[in-house]
Amino acid sequence: MKSDYQWQKSQKVFSKIIAKSWTDSNYKNRVLNDPLSVLKEEGINIPEGVTITVIEDTPSTMHWVIPTPPVDPLSEEEIELAAMVAANRSCQPTCPHTNCYASTTEDDDEENNNNAAT
Repeated sequence: MKSDYQWQKSQKVFSKIIAKSWTDSNYKNRVLNDPLSVLKEEGINIPEGVTITVIEDTPSTMHWVIPTPPVDPLSEEEIELAAMVAANRSCQPTCPHTNCYASTTEDDDEENNNNAAT
């Protein structure tokens, strides 16, 4: 399992790749068509036998990826914690979707309803 440091470092590299893809169409084509080479160039080593598929969101199409489940079953408490973490990681800070529902929580909905009622 990756350490927190390795995970954070990987996330920074992934964010850099995304940002560069937004501004360089040739680079984006490489990311879409040969992600393993791009990741290797950026210092991310993917184990042999692992396939990487890159897909692009558009203003009208978003993709939702269900990650590999954990090896051991999760307790209800762990499921709640995982849901909170996933909600905070669902969209990047630079998410282009102006109405992204990933950051909406029940508490936000309740607060919005209370504000609308006053």
